[in-house]
Amino acid sequence: TKNMLKKAKIKQYLAGKRFADEVSSDAKDLVASHVIVDKPQLKKWMRSVFDTPGQQPVYYLDFETITLKSPRCEAYVGSNLRVPVQYSLHVDRRGYGCLDEDIEADLMQSCEDANPGKYLPDNLEHFEYLNLRPDTADHRRELIEKLLDETSEPGCIVVWNASFEASVLKDLKSVFSDHAAAIQNRIDRLVDLADPFKRKLYRHVDFYSSYSLKAVLPVLCDGMRYPTDTSIGNGSQASLFMLQVTKSMVPIKTIKDRTGPILTYCRIDTAAMVAIASKLKRAMLVGKGKKKKAKNKQKENVL
Repeated sequence: TKNMLKKAKIKQYLAGKRFADEVSSDAKDLVASHVIVDKPQLKKWMRSVFDTPGQQPVYYLDFETITLKSPRCEAYVGSNLRVPVQYSLHVDRRGYGCLDEDIEADLMQSCEDANPGKYLPDNLEHFEYLNLRPDTADHRRELIEKLLDETSEPGCIVVWNASFEASVLKDLKSVFSDHAAAIQNRIDRLVDLADPFKRKLYRHVDFYSSYSLKAVLPVLCDGMRYPTDTSIGNGSQASLFMLQVTKSMVPIKTIKDRTGPILTYCRIDTAAMVAIASKLKRAMLVGKGKKKKAKNKQKENVL
């Protein structure tokens, strides 16, 4: 893909293996600066999302889905049906206010613990849903009613790649007409946290021109990582395992062993967004302290 070629070119340029004229001037500027932040535009975007009246609390949502080619339950109409089986939801009651530098370590511990709330600051809550039952019964009503209840207060719902979450919610809206208005309300409240990176408001050479969550997270939040030493280390592995469970292809012991890693993986997606939102806020505040000190010194000199 185009992004992969860009990444390869920048890596080779950094290693001195590619001539400067083969790399765009835009990429060379980024390599020289390491980080480029469009503070006025980033500030404008953050305020429009987080500082608008009615935008609190701030929700951070992520779905995991599977595709059922030939569902056994009659409630599943059609073939190749995409079905949400899991979600993670972090709720920031204070509104992207987690500015403590050590928040990343706490978030990471909360993702890996059986009791996530134990490590979260007072303003943060976590909710989740996971279906690991065969596809002989339809769990979707249970999922959407739980999510609607947990997002009943007004506030923006932050996601990464809004088109995906919106499409999942639209599918559920078409099935559950009695909840259509409430589901549309949640769709209207979606905010894509990937936007500042897509629009190049915050650029880092180590993103290698990618704005995926897995590219951005380790660069901005070095205290957080997706697990590599577990049975579930990426979305494909999670989806495959959950699909096998729905088809009754997995022993009960294996299901028990992998439930923890599956929950952890999805929790990290939403915890990552909490941490990245905080990091973007800090990026906007950089330099303010210095300006205040300079102003105070000027006053002292005048006096």
